[in-house]
Amino acid sequence: MTLLAGTRLGPYEIRRDEWLRYDSIMEPEEVAMATVTIKELPEKLHRRLKARALQHRRSLNSEILALLEAAAVPQRTDPDALLARAAALRSRVGGSLTDADFSALRSAGRR
Repeated sequence: MTLLAGTRLGPYEIRRDEWLRYDSIMEPEEVAMATVTIKELPEKLHRRLKARALQHRRSLNSEILALLEAAAVPQRTDPDALLARAAALRSRVGGSLTDADFSALRSAGRR
């Protein structure tokens, strides 16, 4: 049975925004979390992750979560820097891009 906030149960009152599950004892209901499986993780990378986790005194799972959270933080774009890059690109290609120019520039950024 799930009880909604504001419900009184004997001497206990369920606080605002708190859901409780009533089985044999009352406990806060756990929030479901997603599970991710990483396939074909290279052994060398696995060892490096384990070493990082040990350095930070975390479990391997906690270390991976910390790395994912840090990588998923939205990055602010500096509009002036973006405009400066666009102007530099326009000057390099003479104001117009062909498909060949675009392909060459795209692959140059991946080296």
